[in-house]
Amino acid sequence: MSEQIVTVIRVRLVGRRWRLSFLKALSEKLMEVLGGDTEVRINSFIAQPSRLPITDIDIFSGSVEKLTDVRRAVEDVLQEMKYPLGRLLTVKHVQVSMAAGEG
Repeated sequence: MSEQIVTVIRVRLVGRRWRLSFLKALSEKLMEVLGGDTEVRINSFIAQPSRLPITDIDIFSGSVEKLTDVRRAVEDVLQEMKYPLGRLLTVKHVQVSMAAGEG
């Protein structure tokens, strides 16, 4: 199976469990910012060696100019849903590999 390298916007949050209302509000806000329905991949794991629970949301859309808008959108939703802003670790472009047919 062949792999493809793609650049995504990665939103990294502390925590592995999220309320559905938070995920719904975040998806609505991201659709506003990115201009429509966009594919995302959500991955939760325990970071080593810190043992911090982490959730990565990879957004398969958006240019460098959108990074600030995505960060602001995530911060807004965190505040609206009464999550501490400290749960947002980073918003940045990263390269990820995707198996053929995954997208």
